[in-house]
Amino acid sequence: MTTVKILAIAGAGRSGSTLLDKILGQEENIVSVGELDHVWDAGFRKNLLCSCHTPFKHCRFWNDVFDEAFGGMHNVNADEIMRLKLSVDRAIFTPSIAIPWLRTPKYSRELNIYVDILSKLYNAVHKISNTRIILDSSKSPSYLHALRLAKNTELNIIHLVRDSRAVAYSWQRKKLITQSQEKEDYMPTQNTAQSSLQWSVRNVLTYSLKSFSPSYQLVRYEDFVKEPKTILANIMTNLNIDNCKFSCLTDQSLNRTEVHAILGNPIRFEKGPICIRADMEWKEKLETREKFVSTALTLPLLFAYGYLQE
Repeated sequence: MTTVKILAIAGAGRSGSTLLDKILGQEENIVSVGELDHVWDAGFRKNLLCSCHTPFKHCRFWNDVFDEAFGGMHNVNADEIMRLKLSVDRAIFTPSIAIPWLRTPKYSRELNIYVDILSKLYNAVHKISNTRIILDSSKSPSYLHALRLAKNTELNIIHLVRDSRAVAYSWQRKKLITQSQEKEDYMPTQNTAQSSLQWSVRNVLTYSLKSFSPSYQLVRYEDFVKEPKTILANIMTNLNIDNCKFSCLTDQSLNRTEVHAILGNPIRFEKGPICIRADMEWKEKLETREKFVSTALTLPLLFAYGYLQE
């Protein structure tokens, strides 16, 4: 049986994962599913738009996937899966997922059920898409620790990091997100203390995936926007895929239109050449007090990732 190769973009939110996902998802060897850990809520409960601009429950691709995995969307109890997810897949449970002897019998039973659901889902995506690699930008370390236990899968990690102060500024901005046909929706916001603490926890927990993945690559967002083709080529080399042109960066005619990503930044809906630019607005617009708070709360990792030497 063919092993399902998964490439996961992991790390803290607002680090540029949607941009990286969108570019990689244009390659013919890759199918992008976006933030698939949110499919039970965003897809089944809220019926938000797939990146193909179709409501999730009417998207032909996702209907085919769930027909293959569970015999149809009507057989999926999203509320029960959400309950199961909350009982096993949260940041606080990451050590229990990573280290089997920390699990209680009850937790082990529920984790096994949850992992079996993920196994069916990702194997179905692989079969329906008929591509070599599933690209997932869920980012959650606990989710990815659970996903690496899925049967017949190989989990490869891109650990995407961005300056914590830039992330803090991004979390403060009110951004319209085209998720629903019924109403305007906005991306959630966080204050500087919340986003900075989450940034530290997420990045530490993401690093814990390194020992469990055949391929782990740390990518700084700032390096990516400066030399995108170099970073992208390194990512594909790690996956043993050569001759990727990344034509979507320059040629509109070669930009694929049928990508079926769940959630993410609104840029996932955009078509045409993908523009990459360094977003450094935070350096001027983030208040001095907020910069100090974010720096203080994330100091060790800022140093480790080289942000204090620049």
